[in-house]
Amino acid sequence: MKINRVSEVTEKAKAFNMPVLTELIMGLPGETYDTWVDSVCEVFANKIINLDIFFLQLIENAPMNVSDSEKFQLETFQAYDYFYETSSSVEEELGQGTAEIVNVIRSTSTLTPDELYACNEFSWFVVGTHCYGVTTHISDYLYDKKGITYQEFYLGLMDHVKQDLTVNQWFNDYKNAYEFWKAMGYTHSKIGGYTIQGGWKGLNSLMPVIQFNKYLNKFLDLVCDFLTRYDLSDQLISDYRKIVNLYVKQYGKYLTVPKTIKLQSDILGVSEITASDRYDQFPDTLSEHIDFMFFARRRNWYLNTFSI
Repeated sequence: MKINRVSEVTEKAKAFNMPVLTELIMGLPGETYDTWVDSVCEVFANKIINLDIFFLQLIENAPMNVSDSEKFQLETFQAYDYFYETSSSVEEELGQGTAEIVNVIRSTSTLTPDELYACNEFSWFVVGTHCYGVTTHISDYLYDKKGITYQEFYLGLMDHVKQDLTVNQWFNDYKNAYEFWKAMGYTHSKIGGYTIQGGWKGLNSLMPVIQFNKYLNKFLDLVCDFLTRYDLSDQLISDYRKIVNLYVKQYGKYLTVPKTIKLQSDILGVSEITASDRYDQFPDTLSEHIDFMFFARRRNWYLNTFSI
């Protein structure tokens, strides 16, 4: 589906009260860094937060692999852990000679390896912040009320949070994990001390890393510091922090009963909201909590619900 049809489909889904899940493929022929960023932000502009992003995979005998590979200079690497929801020990399968291979895009005629990594890094950041609930409402508010594009907001915010030494190290860890994946064909790397196993997990790992490190409130401090450039009221910033702490499902802070709060600003256009757990599932350990964040992400397990 062309990206300019997203709004049409979204409106139809809203009319029938249907949830919307969008999947984007990164590294398609003709894609550039700028067009990729615009495509992701177009999804956000249509108020879609359930977003899965995958690298382009060249399947054996597929038309793109057969007829377009040379035309678009499609360079790939072999991955053994990128089949959907792969979770078994790839190293063991490699030793047994049973590991399945998929060719994952490395570069194209319009995306150098560095440019493709820039797409990857941007995607990792916005999935972890927008889709996992940290910046969803504030970026929507700035877009709807202040005319601040998602591109401006997220590119600026990404540069800003890198000034924090801990977060900057996570970015370095993520790049090293990506380079290891390309070289070895599987992922077994630490990002912020958390071990990522499975290539498909990489793009969805930022919020699990934040929660593993108990860093959500510090990350919120970084966002709020960035927001000072937009001349927002203290009441709106205060409401934003309260909203995030209720919206993001956090281990050890589960909403076992609904919680109602008053709002002092127009960030959501209402004066009161009630938050509750989406599925009434409360894992006993942080490890189980993070597993749910990965494996139940397409059901927005990691987000609580708001009612007015």
